[in-house]
Amino acid sequence: MLRGQVFAGIAIALAVCALASAAPFTPQPFTQRGTVTAVVDPVTLDVRLTDGASERVELVGLQPPAAGSCALPQAIADLGALVSGKSLWLVVVPPKGKAKHVVRAYAILPGGADVGLELVRRGDATVGHGQGPFKKLAAYTRAQKTAQVGKLGIWGCTSATPSPASPPAPQGQAHGHDQSQPGKGSNKSEKNGDG
Repeated sequence: MLRGQVFAGIAIALAVCALASAAPFTPQPFTQRGTVTAVVDPVTLDVRLTDGASERVELVGLQPPAAGSCALPQAIADLGALVSGKSLWLVVVPPKGKAKHVVRAYAILPGGADVGLELVRRGDATVGHGQGPFKKLAAYTRAQKTAQVGKLGIWGCTSATPSPASPPAPQGQAHGHDQSQPGKGSNKSEKNGDG
């Protein structure tokens, strides 16, 4: 009888192991310590880890200002002032499924400040909804609403990049055309900047 119980116990243990190995593995976030060596753009850092390896890190949940945005230079400068040359913790979020390898992480400064949250508060980045839900979505969304109301960073940009198709009109003159009547004064040479 004892021998039968031992075999039954072994069979159960083997079955449990087989089920456990068949269950899908979900990678869990993990932390790494490193020093920022470069700011690539308003949401991407180069970091030298304590083991000597270097990683390019995209901050989780953020969308940078668009290329050409008046907020872009300030966003890069602000991120540089926050992190360049500084030691920080990375809470690395492993990719789901068979996604290409991109190191996505929250960057946490000594003292506990979340770099991404600070960028959203300043209007230097917006909440990136294209990445799907993420752990700090609610906090980032609240910070973004506050930045919008305060017209900070991206939300306060007023300068627009002039388009080559519409050069600014000289003061006191609107391309020499009567602008009071719709349809008057519009021609192809004006659209090409020749008029």
